[in-house]
Amino acid sequence: MCGDVDPAFTEVPSLVLQPLVENSIWHGFTDALQPGKLIVEFIKEKNRLICIVEDNGIGRRRSRELKGMQGRAHESKGIKLIEARLLAWSQEKGLQYTFGVFDNDKQGSGTRTEITILYPYA
Repeated sequence: MCGDVDPAFTEVPSLVLQPLVENSIWHGFTDALQPGKLIVEFIKEKNRLICIVEDNGIGRRRSRELKGMQGRAHESKGIKLIEARLLAWSQEKGLQYTFGVFDNDKQGSGTRTEITILYPYA
């Protein structure tokens, strides 16, 4: 069962979710054939906060293929910066987290990003 997220007592590292939303728009929707759908969701389960950014875009594999066909090599600096921010933030706060980027289905359409933060005091 999910509880309510209380913003007064729940911290999320700054500038972590915004680049994920940007990635969905720029990489997921630019070459999409259907209208884009973007979901940003926060779920509180006991002492965990799960931050989800999910889209129905073209997916990571198709995005890489299109970039290759256009002769554009793309190095994902955004994901590396997010990981560095999460690491620094978690060390400063003494919190544990997980971070993952997943394809939504076997065909590779859509992307789901999850950040789970463990709050030992919740």
